[in-house]
Amino acid sequence: MLKLPAAHRPKVITLWLRSKSQAVDSPPSFTVEDLSQELRKWWVSLMPDWRLAGKDANADGVWPLARRAPGDEIWRKVKKVGPQGIALVLYGLAMWRSACVVGDTFHREYVSVLEDVA
Repeated sequence: MLKLPAAHRPKVITLWLRSKSQAVDSPPSFTVEDLSQELRKWWVSLMPDWRLAGKDANADGVWPLARRAPGDEIWRKVKKVGPQGIALVLYGLAMWRSACVVGDTFHREYVSVLEDVA
């Protein structure tokens, strides 16, 4: 079992992992604003350097990420399976989607990150 790095992981996901029940249908409370910022920052931190195209990973202008992968890319940081692997990113996306309204700013940002993850 391999784990994604915890650095920059959204607080709500960390709280959920530490909870005794870890019920998927009842995550800890969160705001969509916090989760959207934290999940995107975490996702960017998991990406190989070429995706940042020389931009600062902590800057607002890093998005969207470069998408043309070099032929030898192995996705080392995100190629993790198990309960603390890439499934956590998908769980974070599901929480984000559940908290936004179709057409609002957070939904548009959600779609952008979802497309990037896909």
